[in-house]
Amino acid sequence: MIQEELHMFKNHPFHVNDDKKMEELAESIREHGMLIPGIVRPIAEVRH
Repeated sequence: MIQEELHMFKNHPFHVNDDKKMEELAESIREHGMLIPGIVRPIAEVRH
């Protein structure tokens, strides 16, 4: 999956904070990997 092809869906219900907790989450993912994979759905031939 190419990151540039990923787009947030319109009016998603999740609020994303770019704060210390997000940095801790990113560090945990770097150390341990993703324990639960994300869900990606196609919306066009080359976009997801």
